Amino acid sequence: MRHAKASHYLQGIADIHRPLLDEGVSATRLVADHLKGLKINIRHIVSSPALRATGTAEAIAQSFSLAKDDIQVYHDLYKADIPAFEDCIYSLPDEWDHVLIVSHNPGISQFAADLAGISDDLPTAGLISLTFTMDKWINLFGVRPVVDFFLQPKDLK
Repeated sequence: MRHAKASHYLQGIADIHRPLLDEGVSATRLVADHLKGLKINIRHIVSSPALRATGTAEAIAQSFSLAKDDIQVYHDLYKADIPAFEDCIYSLPDEWDHVLIVSHNPGISQFAADLAGISDDLPTAGLISLTFTMDKWINLFGVRPVVDFFLQPKDLK
């Protein structure tokens, strides 16, 4: 999932500290409600440390009645390239079977393209659901995923 819509660059505020806009929070709730309606069961969230990503992760967690402890911040997801996403996935406990990753473009879209052949860029609060058949995260890259859906908030309004 790409983080929801955040403030533009503000004088004196570092990029990593840009907050979500109310519009971004609303879009995240819309996506979460749609996922719940599809009976998607998010159990764990891994997020970039950027405020806009952790804010998105927290809004999703709240919708799924997850605790803040169920959100793992992975620092290399900020301005991540494909190897950073791979390292993140390799670090996941094998017992985690439903994971949401919240990060940024262009990295998250490039990762989706590399992993599943998806060529569309993720919009803010956009999400791609993939299903893999494997028993260990380390085996992820030897398996071609099934693309369950590509979700954009504008399609849910």
